[in-house]
Amino acid sequence: SSNPDAPVFPDYNLGINYSSELQVDAPHIIGFIRASKQAMSITFKVEDFYGEQVVPETTVELQDGSDAIPNGGIDCFCMNPIVPPEVSATYGVGYGSRCGKWDEAKCGSLWGNTTVGDWCCRYWCYAAADCPDAYQSEAIPGQFFSYAACADLPPPSTCSWSEVQKKADPCTCKDKSSLFNAAMQAKFVNSYGSSCSAWDMVNCATNYRPDQVDTWCCADWCYVDKECPSAVASLNPGMEGILYWSDTVCVDDPALMMQCPYKPQPNVSATDTSCDCLNATFPSYILESLGVNVTFYADYGSQCGPHDADECDKFFPGADHAMWCCTSWCWVSESCPTARGSTLWPGHFWSEEHCELNAEAVSACKWESLCECRGQLPAGTFDGNTNFAADYGSSCAAWDKTGCKTVWGSDPNWGATSADNEWCCDSWCYVNSSCPIAKQSWLGTGYYFSYETCDDEA
Repeated sequence: SSNPDAPVFPDYNLGINYSSELQVDAPHIIGFIRASKQAMSITFKVEDFYGEQVVPETTVELQDGSDAIPNGGIDCFCMNPIVPPEVSATYGVGYGSRCGKWDEAKCGSLWGNTTVGDWCCRYWCYAAADCPDAYQSEAIPGQFFSYAACADLPPPSTCSWSEVQKKADPCTCKDKSSLFNAAMQAKFVNSYGSSCSAWDMVNCATNYRPDQVDTWCCADWCYVDKECPSAVASLNPGMEGILYWSDTVCVDDPALMMQCPYKPQPNVSATDTSCDCLNATFPSYILESLGVNVTFYADYGSQCGPHDADECDKFFPGADHAMWCCTSWCWVSESCPTARGSTLWPGHFWSEEHCELNAEAVSACKWESLCECRGQLPAGTFDGNTNFAADYGSSCAAWDKTGCKTVWGSDPNWGATSADNEWCCDSWCYVNSSCPIAKQSWLGTGYYFSYETCDDEA
């Protein structure tokens, strides 16, 4: 700043969110908007996700802008026009004749709650059309008013109409759980979409059709009113025209968007060899730059495996580490329908298409505890069924070891031979439904269990 008494300006670190609409190879324009009119220097640089410099450190000088909006002067000053009696009766005597917060007392009744905001508490007066911010008056046709003519007066620190505006704003996040149909109530928590969050990051591929998933699954969004300009109709069946959402009103996590694993998934034939692992060798110099053991990761991505499970934070230091770190993948051809461009190895592609999950890596994933035992199910889950104790499945144990055939023998899933039913002696527990290796309970309770989470008894 040119003012020696001004505080030191803070440093900012801003990210550009990636989405499927972003043209990464197109030019980008960097601009700066200042709240102050004083001259200042701004130093900036641009780096990519990995810290590689795209634009070197550059300093731009913003000139003194004191003349941009003059405070008074011959071109911008308060006028005292003749105010028609009907205007005085509605808006008050002397309305706009001098600097004042003329709309603060009755802003809602005068202008409607959908248009109120901080401006209701600002100083203004009727002024000449030459004022740089001259606005045409709705109260007195042909007359202009200006805030700049009253710029010498301090702006309000708070304004009660700001909260009114927030509540009336159709783009404010809304709790729409009362509108959820039965299908949504079964899939989502009541708070789903009520505030800005990446609600679908974990279960997007489960809750939505393959052709619907995209990078929006990683975006922060919330439910809004239909009138919000950026509102999008719900993708949930039966909710079209009832629920609307927007990701424009929320701020995304740049790292999460950069590493978003979702894009529309086409149907891939089991015989499609384009998704076979290429046995490609990942460059050792990239491994060295990441600070990982080059020998240990020599086959990184060459074949299917949970390659990021141990040191996901080193491979993707800016990402939101979660269960995706523990899923299996490998390098594939660009022609693979589910191929995703690598951010670590530009020009190369990876996919999970022909890779089976490594149950051990998923169940022990240190980045997200989706596969841990969830504990005792809600009270009443087994009411009316005397075969199960209240703590059935609450922790790792061979819960079906005793009386397995008596309990499960009539179930369609019961095997024809003893070998088919060895699971009776396996340890298991109930886990989060989002656990990738979880299976749905035969009891029809809507809960999920996992054998892999538990070590079998000797």
